[in-house]
Amino acid sequence: MNDYLVTYKFIGLTREELDKLIDEIFEEMGIVPLRVEKVEE
Repeated sequence: MNDYLVTYKFIGLTREELDKLIDEIFEEMGIVPLRVEKVEE
């Protein structure tokens, strides 16, 4: 997961786009991501 977070900082994704990207990655791997409410904007 840390690799994705580092990458998103370099390519400038928004938090929403990052969440969507991670969800897609999890779906590709056949894993259901644990949804956590985001408090930060």
